[in-house]
Amino acid sequence: MAFEMFHFRHDKTACLNSGLALVLLLLLAIHLFDVRGLVPALFVVVIILMIKPTLLKPFAALWLGLSEFLGTIMSKVILSIVFFSMVTPVALVRAAMGKDPMQKKVWKKGSNSVFRTVSKTLGPEDLDKMF
Repeated sequence: MAFEMFHFRHDKTACLNSGLALVLLLLLAIHLFDVRGLVPALFVVVIILMIKPTLLKPFAALWLGLSEFLGTIMSKVILSIVFFSMVTPVALVRAAMGKDPMQKKVWKKGSNSVFRTVSKTLGPEDLDKMF
């Protein structure tokens, strides 16, 4: 289970794309933090990418595993934000207005069922406009 995130395409394209991401990270570190000591590492990574990108398989596994893990977490975070910022306020406003589309008050008061029975014979034309 813990190593599931390290299963990825073991091909040249995945290694090349991960290597380009590493080049971008190194360039950003050099530019933003003024770390000139990373320039030789940058050249080594670029040369590896040009000659044999599959040498970067360990980094590609780590990079793609991290992206898979972050994608799993972020989708849940984004959906939670959407739910609590859009759906919950609508439900609170409807509850404040006294709307009861599920007829919970009727259900709680009586002993009868709130489900309506349809005693109509259904035909093919009823399938065209079901709702």
